[in-house]
Amino acid sequence: EFHRGDFSGRINYIAQRVRHEDGRPLGYLFLYNPDVPASVQTLMVRGNRPMYERMAALVEPRTRPGAILFGDLEASGTLSRQLPSVAYCRLIRALRGELESEVGRRGGILGKHAGDGVTAFFLSEQLGSDAEAAAAALETALAFPRLTEETASALSADDLPVKPRGIRLNVGAHWGATVFVGQIAAEGRLEVTALGDEVNEAARIQQSARHGRVLGSKALLERLTVDGPTEMGIDPARLEYEPLESLEGVTEKAIRDAGHLPVVDLHEHLGRAALA
Repeated sequence: EFHRGDFSGRINYIAQRVRHEDGRPLGYLFLYNPDVPASVQTLMVRGNRPMYERMAALVEPRTRPGAILFGDLEASGTLSRQLPSVAYCRLIRALRGELESEVGRRGGILGKHAGDGVTAFFLSEQLGSDAEAAAAALETALAFPRLTEETASALSADDLPVKPRGIRLNVGAHWGATVFVGQIAAEGRLEVTALGDEVNEAARIQQSARHGRVLGSKALLERLTVDGPTEMGIDPARLEYEPLESLEGVTEKAIRDAGHLPVVDLHEHLGRAALA
């Protein structure tokens, strides 16, 4: 039985006494191995190792500033009824795989799975600064719609009844200065969760996005440097925000929790910049 702090479990080990060729004792060699079958170990070591290491660094829950990203498949309930279960399962698996890989590539951490979406956090302490955390989250957010379209197109090309134009991911990105972030280890899973008003606000921003829009909050975008357009093409000094409550189709819940927040449609902004 192995115990260290909050961690406990069973391990196997072999101990071997090591001696010099003349018989003098040199010490002991211990070989440790988890007390699980190889098939289970294979599942445990799958995935993005750097992301696991970032998750492992969050053993102690505490306030950690960073960017919050929510993405959710639009009209997923309708899609699940329209598509055969096999096709819908392949869509969700493929889409999550692409989105989660992008989060890992940008230095983010995946949050708890909810429905048919993805939650991610980009922490300043892990990415080097507030500006780098904000940039990583925004780059990921802007990549999500493209990855969604590419995933749907690939499945359609494989003769599945998936219509790429009908598969859209709505994205919301926000900044959390006082987010309480920590690790949750439970039976069968290891997750990172974040608590606080700003997490709730980020969820409302995402829920207010429609038709594959990417909404970013002023609080997040003003973490970027203002020396000119970023590599993404976003110029923080030329953004024009509007209150969340003024967007079409915003729910009463979103207005109550985050209606006052200034947000911008990043795709629309980038489209205007390209025309200019």
